[in-house]
Amino acid sequence: MNKKVLYLSVFIISFLVIFAGLYWFFIKSKSGPLKTAEITVGSQTFSVEIADTLKSRTQGLSGHAPLGDTTGMYFSFPIKAKYSFWMKDMAYPLDIIWIADGKVLGTSENTPVPQSNNILNLPTYSPPQAIDSALELNAGSVKKFGIQVGDPVTLK
Repeated sequence: MNKKVLYLSVFIISFLVIFAGLYWFFIKSKSGPLKTAEITVGSQTFSVEIADTLKSRTQGLSGHAPLGDTTGMYFSFPIKAKYSFWMKDMAYPLDIIWIADGKVLGTSENTPVPQSNNILNLPTYSPPQAIDSALELNAGSVKKFGIQVGDPVTLK
């Protein structure tokens, strides 16, 4: 077998293996319902779904039913870093609360529903510094519940 055929065969097999893995990860794998918990920010308690895997963090609230007044999604990250969020496939605006070391570091309020879901044109929202978690709530929740930078955050 000549080298070109060998290299082409290895390339095609590698491509198929990678494609199959990505297909299974994003389409076929069923992780079941997310874990839930209570989180207190300042003096307000929220019921949250916990996104603590790559798949659940990637999906986030995209395609999710509207949130209730005191429900949201809590994103837990394995290491502290400056993670960015987008609003891909969102049907309603959100407030994002950036959290590190059990305290509110900042907020991105009233992040709008995107005009297009073209990933090249989606705006991203980033924390003011490295975070270890984030909380997404209905738009207007930060003002409604008086959430401020420095407020303690406790996950129960």
